[in-house]
Amino acid sequence: MKPGTTQKNMMNCYTIIAEYDGGTFVSQIPAEDRDHALRLWFDDGDPETSSSVHIHKEKRKRMDQLETWLFGPDTCPWSLAGCENVWQFLFTLGKKNGTIHIIKTSHEADD
Repeated sequence: MKPGTTQKNMMNCYTIIAEYDGGTFVSQIPAEDRDHALRLWFDDGDPETSSSVHIHKEKRKRMDQLETWLFGPDTCPWSLAGCENVWQFLFTLGKKNGTIHIIKTSHEADD
């Protein structure tokens, strides 16, 4: 830890790669943990900053399905075999399949 850095300002960087409807969309999200990063990614509809905007073009009903799938009480992404800090979700919206990969990279936040 750098001098002057406290546990409070330590963040992790999560790279979220979404493959959906023929496209691959990448975002990097600073967050305290994987679930928080995924929530920030899902809630961000800004086309300049988030890859989730491409999935948000789906109908609201389908987005509600995806939200339940990603954040429901029985939902948990699975770790990829042989990898550390790498998770994956598979999902279907209507007739379109998608994959969300989450990769954690630890780093110290810049002051």
